[in-house]
Amino acid sequence: GLGWPIEYIVLRSLELFVLFYYTQVLGLSGWLAGLALFIAMLFDAFADPAIGAFSDNLRNSRFGRRHSLMFLAPIPLGISFMLVFLPPSSLSGLALFAWLTVTAIAVRFTCGLYIVPYSAQLAEMTRDPAQRASLSIYKSVTQTVFDFAMLAIAFNFFFAKNPDGSGGQGDASAYLPFALTLGLALAATALISAFGTYRYM
Repeated sequence: GLGWPIEYIVLRSLELFVLFYYTQVLGLSGWLAGLALFIAMLFDAFADPAIGAFSDNLRNSRFGRRHSLMFLAPIPLGISFMLVFLPPSSLSGLALFAWLTVTAIAVRFTCGLYIVPYSAQLAEMTRDPAQRASLSIYKSVTQTVFDFAMLAIAFNFFFAKNPDGSGGQGDASAYLPFALTLGLALAATALISAFGTYRYM
């Protein structure tokens, strides 16, 4: 179950935090920020099927056709997630748009490198319908728990409002610890899930 929430956390972060950070904190125009995330989504639409086809045909790898990519993806995913929130302070306008576009593409691509083979392996772990149903339940429950936990921690810890009204999502200093914590958590969770499922494959 640990692998499934990764995609939801990445997508929820892009929706709730990245767009706000770039438009309200860094001053990027809304249409440029939206265009950057759209380009990343469009890239992802073509990349995921290609990753799936590559994984399906990865026959002679030491770690198997699924786990070779699942072991490769977590560290780049964590780093690229952090980089989304760490643009150089000198960037603005089109340069900031370019940074967001490239890093958002990197996040979606590395997330796909993990999630696509992860999703495929679940159908290959067992042929028993009851066990497949159990795996689906683990996925759904874990995704829900992680989703609520991420939002609760984000808004009650990193982006909590101070009594004087300061803080919240408008506080630029809150994004660095948020990005580092979540990036490390994504990488660690993906690695734990990859190592935990490897012996069943």
